[in-house]
Amino acid sequence: GEGEGEGEGEGEGGADDAEGDVGGDEAVADPVGDGFGEDTVLEPTADDLAEDADADADIDAGVGDEADAVDMYAGAGPRDLPDGGPMGGGGSVRVAALAASERRRFEEVAAAAAAAAAAARDGGAWLSIERQWARRKAEAEDSFFGRMTPLAYATVQGWLAPPEGDMSARVTLVTQCSLDRLPRLRATLEAWRGPASVAVYIDAPRGSAAAAEREAALAQERRHLPAAVHTQLSISLLYARGGGMAEGDAEPGSAEEYDNLYPINALRNLAAGEARTELVFLLDVDFVPSAGLLRELQQQRPALLDTLAASRTALVVPAFEVDAAAPMPRVQSSLSALLRRGAASSFHEAHFRHGHGPTDAARWATASAPYEVAFEEYYEPYIIASRAWLPKYDERFRGYGMNKVQHLRAVAAAGARFVVLPLHFAAAHEHAKSAAWTRTLGPAAHPMHKMRIAALYARFKADAPPLPPPPPPHTRAPL
Repeated sequence: GEGEGEGEGEGEGGADDAEGDVGGDEAVADPVGDGFGEDTVLEPTADDLAEDADADADIDAGVGDEADAVDMYAGAGPRDLPDGGPMGGGGSVRVAALAASERRRFEEVAAAAAAAAAAARDGGAWLSIERQWARRKAEAEDSFFGRMTPLAYATVQGWLAPPEGDMSARVTLVTQCSLDRLPRLRATLEAWRGPASVAVYIDAPRGSAAAAEREAALAQERRHLPAAVHTQLSISLLYARGGGMAEGDAEPGSAEEYDNLYPINALRNLAAGEARTELVFLLDVDFVPSAGLLRELQQQRPALLDTLAASRTALVVPAFEVDAAAPMPRVQSSLSALLRRGAASSFHEAHFRHGHGPTDAARWATASAPYEVAFEEYYEPYIIASRAWLPKYDERFRGYGMNKVQHLRAVAAAGARFVVLPLHFAAAHEHAKSAAWTRTLGPAAHPMHKMRIAALYARFKADAPPLPPPPPPHTRAPL
């Protein structure tokens, strides 16, 4: 803001002084010797002050649109129960929410980064100014937020695995959960009735007595599953990191607290790596697939599965959220009835419509054949695709917010076509916000976590390959 104001003042004042010099007889003071005389001091107008305030707000956010996206995401999820959470889109992530000392510290490291970049430029550094600035900016962010890197976890791949044998199914459902979500996992698996790879978070260090207790509880839960489910189920474990600062001892908003958040993308990668089929259905554990989804794909749409296996095509399974008091819809006609009476809606529709809006639920409701849609920023559908080309999830994202948005953007950058599956869907009942949401974006969460996630997403986008241009609508061939 200040730089803009000074530039405008100098330009306007210089022009006025030059005109005065040409038209008048009196000598004009020229202390600089540039032929333009003294600069005229211009008082800022109300518009100037408003522009400066807006510019300062953008600088404070540090990440532009990503900050607003994270703020909207804070209100997103299965429909809000009266848990006191934000409804989304009502504010913005600003450093002003932090303590004054933290704001000053951020300004200091940002100024140091700018000075270093300027020094490198003036010294004729071989790196381009853009690359140099990006590196200095990352250093400043790491100094402020703590280094944002993937973490190492103790894991057990295939802790419980199905017997070796013929794998006639072509698609594996891939998901992850914590122990408190096991009842929801059971509902998901019973509806899917096919191969599944699940990564479960054990919130205790591997080898501890607490971890052993949780493993025993998990093994008991598996025995309650129908045989048709548990004989096709692979469970892998990821343990809490030991030796670091205890969860409750970390300073609020600190890098140590962030590192203790739910390692959602590390879990997703673990589960995907244990899938036994080439095609995977990437789904969150709260969602229940519609009845007969796998059967229809394999028996009635084998050519579609062939296309998925042979190309960079992501098959979108539309996602919906359902009132807690309403029955879980199992077929499209039941879901349509709930939609008509307002007891169901497209997922995230009220809070974060970017997430599933491009799926076009209205078109899906009458479609009989798959149709292609264009990728848009923040689109995060649940997809079926080939592991041969799918990118891994970025494990720097922990807790809640932008972790799946990041992955779908990477999928799009890899050249994927997004094709919507008609007739079938996945649905989730409304429920209270998860512990991950509460600790990352909830009312009592430290605002540093929102800022950290926004900065991380901005860094991810800066490092990622550009998105390919969407194909014109008339060139999108049906499958």
